[in-house]
Amino acid sequence: MRCRSLWVLLVGSSLASPALADQVEGARSERMVEQAHEALITLEPGAATMRVRRTLHNGGERHDQALFWIDVPGGAVAVGLRTRGTLAGKPHWFSGELMEAERAARLYEELTGIGGYYPKDPALLSWRSPSLLALQVFPVAPNSTKSVEYTYRLPVTYSGGRFRIDVSLTQEPSPVTVAARALGGHGLFAHGNAVTNGATVDALAGQLTLELAPADTRDLRVRLGSVPTGERHLIHFEAQAPPRFSEVPPNVHAVILIDTSRSRDEAEVDASRLVAQAYLGHLVEPRLHAQVQVIEFDHQVRARHPAFVSALEASLDLDAHGATLANGSDLEGALALAAQWLARAPRSAPRRLLVLSDMRMPSRSTPERAQALTAPTRALVHAAYVANGEAELARTPSDDPWSRFATASGGVLWDAAAQRASDAGGDPAHGVFEHLVRPVRLEEVRVLAPGAPQELATLPDQLDEGEELRVDALGSQPVSSVGVEGLLWSQPVRVAAGADEAEATRAAALVFGSELHGSLSEAEMMTLALRGQVVSPVTSYLAIEPGVRPSTEGLEHGEGGLGLGGMGMSSSAMSACGWPERDERFDPQAYLAQALRERWQACGGAKVAATLALETTGLEIADILPGSLPVAEPGLAACMTELIWRLELPREFLWFERRTWTFELGG
Repeated sequence: MRCRSLWVLLVGSSLASPALADQVEGARSERMVEQAHEALITLEPGAATMRVRRTLHNGGERHDQALFWIDVPGGAVAVGLRTRGTLAGKPHWFSGELMEAERAARLYEELTGIGGYYPKDPALLSWRSPSLLALQVFPVAPNSTKSVEYTYRLPVTYSGGRFRIDVSLTQEPSPVTVAARALGGHGLFAHGNAVTNGATVDALAGQLTLELAPADTRDLRVRLGSVPTGERHLIHFEAQAPPRFSEVPPNVHAVILIDTSRSRDEAEVDASRLVAQAYLGHLVEPRLHAQVQVIEFDHQVRARHPAFVSALEASLDLDAHGATLANGSDLEGALALAAQWLARAPRSAPRRLLVLSDMRMPSRSTPERAQALTAPTRALVHAAYVANGEAELARTPSDDPWSRFATASGGVLWDAAAQRASDAGGDPAHGVFEHLVRPVRLEEVRVLAPGAPQELATLPDQLDEGEELRVDALGSQPVSSVGVEGLLWSQPVRVAAGADEAEATRAAALVFGSELHGSLSEAEMMTLALRGQVVSPVTSYLAIEPGVRPSTEGLEHGEGGLGLGGMGMSSSAMSACGWPERDERFDPQAYLAQALRERWQACGGAKVAATLALETTGLEIADILPGSLPVAEPGLAACMTELIWRLELPREFLWFERRTWTFELGG
């Protein structure tokens, strides 16, 4: 029953994982227990590792093997193994060697004494699924302890201006004690709270969130890794925006123009007032000393205040007094008056002009004439078409005739919308319109990477501060360099990076913690696993402590529980657990072909030609691949689908962990 339960865990783990709880047991005795479970997580910008130490005690009377079923944190991969022994009479850690999985399993079997070999002290770390590893350690001497370590590389994301890892921690059979440290003097946070570098951190309900706050920077961080797989190329790209692209300068002198002409309705004018208030909300801090004037215009031009006022006073005035719509749109008169007010600002003061309108002006009011009026003010100009609707701010296409009016000064022409909230839940426009006060995102983003896979060309065209763009994809050729370009308001930004070897190695390892590894051939897996030095379906770690144990203490057949690296078990162990001996005469392709032909004919498809593709995982038909059944024959397809899902595979399919099968039917 124990062997059977292990098989259920092994197969089922790839489908659905229960609450994380590592399993540890001895091959000979139930007195193999874990004394300590410790981890050290190390973070640096863009990278993180987690070194886990497990200490066991064998309370039995014989040398024993410890077997761990290890739940892997989401997306993590194992990149190292060490076993603690002695060298020259002193404690010493012996590092594991990554090797082909089957070879590692055979060596482990030999070294544990099976078949009359002299046993030494090996530890074998092998793959079971992206979320499950097996670790075998032998021997653990009677009434003594044994320590092993394995190391994960963890996937790192970036959001809110911080690099972040989310780790699920096993709490059984013993809770894990975790310490965290940050390299490079960056700030370290656990669950959002600052922690001392190297401090012990607590998981909340088995979950640990750590963040690294990089040193203050305004730079866009771009990284590229390009790894040949032998058949294709694995491309990793990431671009991280700084926590803040900019700050609001102090002593801003701003003039806001609001169009109150009848080409707009009351809701649109009200929306302009809301945009203005949201804009002012980012200037109200006393330390900024911002000074504001508001000008309304239709056929008349009116300054709301006899002098510059604070942002708060201007905002309160807009909230208290509505506007009356009238004919005319004297934009030129409004711009001329704005220029007079901006001329009163101190020479060193930053100057801003915000025009909120539908930009439906008389024919004489051209963008060129408007630009001529604003250029002498040295003000940065934003202009916006404002509609009534959910808060929004987006760049107007650059071919709009009014675009040059704003961009000539470093500003932007926008499409904006705002409306009053239906409840007292606060101002929804506040955050949206911060981008009018200071650039908070890079827009019109393009990623330039000759030879890159299509995924890099379909990334979003904007990047918010503190956020990232990221792609892992397989391409047909290497990518040696990448450029990211975009606009901060109207200021061009371009950052280039060459392919980095460290990024390539990280990508080669972390691909085995992602869904992308399922797209790799076995040969590609081997190439990437060796580059990333990672446990994978085709590689395992074997650590050996030099030394000799009495051959009588070696494991016998059936005691090891496992022994085969990669995705299976040794044939002897399988037989001991009631598994079928492998029948080399069994042809799974022929078996499935016959079964499917019978069902195709039963559904009436004898004269209908079709190509059918299935995916199996062990005893399960996991998928009928899209496009496999004829759409023109819906009744036939439905019948065949139902019969396929009823098909039970024989136990010989246990030897085939994951396969895709293709068949030609009927015709």
